[in-house]
Amino acid sequence: NKNNMYDENSKIIKTKLEQLISKIIKISTKHKLIIVIPPIINLKNIPTINQLEKTLKIENIELINYASNLNFKDTLLFQDNIHLNYSGALKITKDLSTKLKKLIK
Repeated sequence: NKNNMYDENSKIIKTKLEQLISKIIKISTKHKLIIVIPPIINLKNIPTINQLEKTLKIENIELINYASNLNFKDTLLFQDNIHLNYSGALKITKDLSTKLKKLIK
């Protein structure tokens, strides 16, 4: 089960990022959104994720970014290139539930 978006040799292109941002902004006008970016091993996409983070901050859309979170960089937390293993899933679930409880209050 390999997803090409997370392939080591792929990069998210500018057009796709612009489309994603446009859809997020459109949805956020009608609904409260919290965007969560999962931990990743492929560091090539970090600049694109950072651009998304900047734009969402300007638009005042909440983002939880695990891609650049050093607590989730340990390869022992991953089952393969794109999937967390049990330990990684448990760790992110605990962290994410704590963050979401604070944001939803």
